[in-house]
Parts: sequence; structure tokens; C-alpha cells
Amino acid sequence: MKKIIILTSSVILLVAIALTVVFLIIPMLNVKSNEDLFEYQIVTSNTIFIEKYLGDSPDVVIPDEIEGIEVRMVSGSTFLDCDDINSVFLGKNVEVFVYRAADMSSLKEIKVHEDNKFLYVEDGVLYDRSGTLIKCPSSKSGDKYVVKNGVNSIFEYAFAGCEELVSIEIPQGVTYLGRQAFSGCYNLTTVKFPESVRYVGNEVFGGCQKLEDVNIPECIEKWRMDVVLANSNLLNK
Repeated sequence: MKKIIILTSSVILLVAIALTVVFLIIPMLNVKSNEDLFEYQIVTSNTIFIEKYLGDSPDVVIPDEIEGIEVRMVSGSTFLDCDDINSVFLGKNVEVFVYRAADMSSLKEIKVHEDNKFLYVEDGVLYDRSGTLIKCPSSKSGDKYVVKNGVNSIFEYAFAGCEELVSIEIPQGVTYLGRQAFSGCYNLTTVKFPESVRYVGNEVFGGCQKLEDVNIPECIEKWRMDVVLANSNLLNK
């Protein structure tokens, strides 16, 4: 009887080990490598350009490297039609992050590797170290935003789709506003421009139906107002 008990215990131990191995292997079979998660181009011997995200996770990590080559650029088509992305983490080598107006409507958070020398996040908004505000996540909470001092340009689509935004204040020193920078900000009512603005792109306020109070800089007078304000409430006043 004693031998049978020892044998049974050994069998149970072997079965437990086998099951453990199986459960460890199965998740590994479902894990995708960086090569599987992205379509990309090797531009130079030390630069990769990401063109499309192929994964299904709502939390995307842009890696430092793929195939041992630094990931430096993320194109505007990377997240095309990705409506369920909650967060994006940018690796330490990413220098360029381009955003399209219709992408990532559910985006709540952008994060950047602490060792990234080109990009950083402040108050949930992505900036580059040359003084450009690149992107405010579309689903960022808060109805007012004050652009930080020291910024000289606001990138195209920077606030596109920020439906909670009611007012925005742009500091002196900003000279450039990219096209559709505030398009789709349906609840935006107030914008304060500095006199330093020298260029305003097309449809900056496209679709801003509630826009009521904007101090129009002289430079905008050089542009067709219907192009700059495109579909905003101000055109009807």
C-alpha cells in the first residue's frame, strides 16, 4: 500500500508539472513580436518608420527598436481607423509622431519613455523639445486648456476631436497654427490668440459650431475667413 501512495504522488507531481508547462506555453504562442504588431519601413541602417499598427490591444507600445534598428518615426497612417486605442507609449528613440484628425477618437493618454530626448508629455499633452505642441488626446478630460509658455507652434490636428474642450488660451510667442488644429472641437466657445501668430492653416476651427469668442489676429485677415473658420458658428455672425 505504501508503494502505491508513493507512485500516486509521483504521478500527480508529474501531471502538475506538465500542466504548468502547457499553461506557460499557450500564452507564449499568442504573444506577437514587434515585427508582427507593425507594418514598417527600414529607411536607413539606423532608422525605422512605422506605417501601420496591426495589433488589437487598446494600449499600444511603440518600441525602442525593431530588428535591432531604432524606431524614430510614426506616420500619420499608423492608427488609421483605430477607434478603440486608449493609450500610446512612445519609445525612447521616437522623434516624429504624426497624428491624423480621424484617428484614435478614444485616446485618453500619451506616454513617452523617460529617456526620450525629442518628445515629452506635460499635463497629458504631447510636445517636442523644439517648442511644438503635437497632440492633446481626444478623450482628455477638462474643459479648458492653457498652452504652456515657450511654445512656438501648434501642430496640425493638435486638438482635433477634443469634444470636452470649451476654451483654450494660446500664449504670446506662438507663431504657427497648423491646419485643422481645433477641428471637431464641437463644444469650443472661446479662443484667445496672441498677436505673435503669423500663420494659420486651413479649417483651423472646422466644425466648431459653438465658437463665439475669438480675438482674430491681423494675420488671419489675409486669409479667407470661410477657409479658416470652416463651418464654425462665427461665419453666421
